[in-house]
Amino acid sequence: MNKIGFTNFRKFTNFPTIDLGGITVLVGGNNAGKSTLVKAMLLMRDFIQTRIVNSDDVRPVFKFDTEHVSIGNFSRAISRNSRKNGDTITFELGIENFLIKVDVKGDKKSDMEPIVSTVTINDSQNTVVITINYSENLVSLKFGVSKEAKDAKSRRKSIENEIRKLRHQIGYDSFKNQQNIKPINLEEISKKKAEIERLEKELKSLDNAPDSREDSVTIELNDIFDFRAGNLLLPEIISGIVAYSSLDIQADRRTNVFSDEIGSKSIIKAKTPLLNNIVERLNQAINNDVIEYIYAHSVSQQVFYNIVKDSSDYVTRAIHEFYQARISEDDKEFGFLSHWLKEFEVGDSLDVIAMKGEAYQVLVYDKDNKKGIDLADKGMGSIQMTILLLRIATLIRMYKGANLTIILEEPEQNMHPALQSKLAELINQVNIQFGVRFVVETHSEYLVRHTQVLAAKKMYEEGYDLEKVNQNIKVYYISQERGVIDMLFMDNAKFQDNFDEGFFDQAARESLTISRMERIFKNK
Repeated sequence: MNKIGFTNFRKFTNFPTIDLGGITVLVGGNNAGKSTLVKAMLLMRDFIQTRIVNSDDVRPVFKFDTEHVSIGNFSRAISRNSRKNGDTITFELGIENFLIKVDVKGDKKSDMEPIVSTVTINDSQNTVVITINYSENLVSLKFGVSKEAKDAKSRRKSIENEIRKLRHQIGYDSFKNQQNIKPINLEEISKKKAEIERLEKELKSLDNAPDSREDSVTIELNDIFDFRAGNLLLPEIISGIVAYSSLDIQADRRTNVFSDEIGSKSIIKAKTPLLNNIVERLNQAINNDVIEYIYAHSVSQQVFYNIVKDSSDYVTRAIHEFYQARISEDDKEFGFLSHWLKEFEVGDSLDVIAMKGEAYQVLVYDKDNKKGIDLADKGMGSIQMTILLLRIATLIRMYKGANLTIILEEPEQNMHPALQSKLAELINQVNIQFGVRFVVETHSEYLVRHTQVLAAKKMYEEGYDLEKVNQNIKVYYISQERGVIDMLFMDNAKFQDNFDEGFFDQAARESLTISRMERIFKNK
């Protein structure tokens, strides 16, 4: 997942499509819209994972109630600030080289179930745009010229020129020899012939290069069928388009319908290798993309975590799934856990003990507690941090090999300032070591400011250029007055823009207020 944007959703009439980095930090005041952005991600994640249930019905349903999202219906989802006649919510999600856009239509004034009117799949790798218009029962495909096709065309022209030149040189040398002007250099001629053969083989290999022509075609959605239940909806529709091109044409040969259909099928057949490539890549992108939401949750100081009683409790579930992951002391996930337990001053290591399959006990070990003490005897911040580390370690183990994005909601809870800053180090290290991407909702100035330290380290110590830093770490400030601001780092690791007055300058403002009061008192 690398882009997200939407219009007419919740409080936003237009939330611009933003790029997501390896680490994306969302900061803003209460009710600024950080959670709305996260909800859009989760809703789109569920939508693109839609699978075909009934092979005769490929109209998708967009649900506004899913895991971690409880909006209810369309009338609660659509922005109150949308135009009076506005009846469409649009979402855009970038995943790998695809940008997927979904238009959802509904009625503001009723609880009627909304409908997906249009789905657009834009493949930037192959410059192909596929639009499924459910409202008009049409599917359109636009084929541009991809960079790969342009490169192949350019290489073909270059090879043809080289071959022409070599052939001319061989003929020229032979002609000179016949005139007794220049002796035959058989070794040189042999080398040039061998080079011509090599170039001709390369030229032939380019016959399988992507088509470099621009084309477009529109067909009726009803003409596509034979879908397989259980498969992902979007890739399966593209597979259906390929299958449609091989069907017999039923129309009278003398009609325009026949000529139109044969023209459409010819274009699709020519583009079949490209479309099959899109199906394969889209399937892989959707299946391998995993989003996990670690929401803000309360913790308590309890010795035993009862599985039956507290099975829905986040803390108990996190401990249970860590235990089920069977992470041992020799595993790198456990090494990660132990390292960060020390960094966050919790302990040196821990053990999760199952008690007859009904409860768990968590023991923390350090130099003063060789036999372990209950996690409950630690402070609230240490408990909060331990559960976060257990969850991250579990997710790394569970989704090894997948493209994992973890959304963290206010991870700084119960932590003092220095450890809030260290959260940024944790997130950065997990991103580097395990390839996990993060989206972080936070109110912590310490966490946000430490991203500037990370940017400085990347530039000054690791040799990153500024563009790479700004691709890797994204900080977005959602302002009530100015909208969505990409803060962007400058070459001194400071932000290009400023936070609104009264946001992260509040401590300085309070200090100035005290100084002002002191001066007034002394002057009395």
